[in-house]
Amino acid sequence: MIGDASHWRPDNFDSEAVRFADLMARPNYQTVLNGRPLFYILNLALEPNETAWAKAGGFRKAVEALRAAASARRLPEPYLVAMVPWPDKAKAFADASGCNAISAYAVQAGGKGSPFADLTTYVEDFWKRSMDTGAKVVPLAMTGWDRRPRIESPVFWEHNEGWGADIGRFYEGPKPVEIGRHVRKAVEWTRSHPTNAEAQAVIIYAWNEHDEGGWLPHARRRRRPHPSNRKRLGTTMKSPNQRRIGCERSLASNPFFKKPNDKAGWAAVV
Repeated sequence: MIGDASHWRPDNFDSEAVRFADLMARPNYQTVLNGRPLFYILNLALEPNETAWAKAGGFRKAVEALRAAASARRLPEPYLVAMVPWPDKAKAFADASGCNAISAYAVQAGGKGSPFADLTTYVEDFWKRSMDTGAKVVPLAMTGWDRRPRIESPVFWEHNEGWGADIGRFYEGPKPVEIGRHVRKAVEWTRSHPTNAEAQAVIIYAWNEHDEGGWLPHARRRRRPHPSNRKRLGTTMKSPNQRRIGCERSLASNPFFKKPNDKAGWAAVV
């Protein structure tokens, strides 16, 4: 689960922590490291959020409240991941707040109609740059980046300013085999760095960010993907413990993923 730090305030977070902990207690909630609930803290507005929490003792108070709410339900200590798209700033925020690891919701390098391979090259280097900060890492895999639909049909919470309003800034849509190759590399990187990526989890952008070009489901009703494409996307996850990929939305209707049993999280089809 991902919580947006911009929505948290000292006067409302105790109730939010209770709500999050209730969700963590559900039997199908994703866990890592022998049962620790996995929780991402998205923080794209670092300075405003820091200011909002300054008088309350800093954002660490929110993290402590979340851990206390989980403990009150006799849950293992949550594994908290700071989602900040700049590795050094992510590390600083994780250290200050008490998060266990760093990651990002989405990253891109400003491609101008660039091939998907350029995006994945940047993302795969982002894993190394994140690790080089000395932080624990949950690597991100990207399924695309293309904000043209959102620029043409703006959403109320954005103002279409700066680079976000540049309609020429996007990456070509990937083929299933390209997504599969990228996800496979993320899983292999995680397995080959058991200390740095101790949670042994990967997060994918995204389930349904249709108007930003990062998505796994189709926007329109289609026939089920050909079995060969499901195979290409999903051959990455087979392991002794069937490592789970942390996705950002429910995977119930996605043929690329399955739920092995009631207690397990969603996993890529193999």
